Amino acid sequence: MWFQRHARTERLTYRPELASDDEKRRAFDEWHDHLYWTALLITGSPEKSSDALVDAAALAENEYTVFRDWLIQWTRDATSRMAIEKIRESILTASATYEQKVPCSHSDHTPLTIEQIDAIRQLPMEVVHAGLDPFARAVLALRGIKQDSITNCARVLGVPRMRVLAAYCMALHWAEQSLVCRNAFASIRSCPLSGATQTR
Repeated sequence: MWFQRHARTERLTYRPELASDDEKRRAFDEWHDHLYWTALLITGSPEKSSDALVDAAALAENEYTVFRDWLIQWTRDATSRMAIEKIRESILTASATYEQKVPCSHSDHTPLTIEQIDAIRQLPMEVVHAGLDPFARAVLALRGIKQDSITNCARVLGVPRMRVLAAYCMALHWAEQSLVCRNAFASIRSCPLSGATQTR
């Protein structure tokens, strides 16, 4: 009984420590390659991806409540948001093509495994951009790599939830068809969206 009361007191009094400006900068430096790749996956532009990283780092400097325990997650969130803002109009335009897609018969597709992410990272970025439109790439980054919920993806992108689910299912099917990714995605079953054709 004492242990339970003591544990509860610790939870109530725990205050996560804020990250210093130096820690924020170091996090962006240490995770630069991963953050840049994520931004490039979304934007398709090296210049816009670099700008997104600069904007995310600036946001970190101006944001007071960046907690040390969540610093890496925060850098990923900030970079993704900045990258999305760089091409938001293109994302919204592409999302409209998913309005009439047949709803996926599965529950929410799960985020990607480490092996699946590594398989996608082996692909030349031009191959990814040729196979997926801006909306599908943004959803793949948010749901598949960052492991956001479908609902949160919809909120961040400003689109209906069903569009996000349709785009993610399409992105998974595309990855499954890639020779490089085939083994990593072997466990993903086809669904009604698999035969749909994207309008670029």
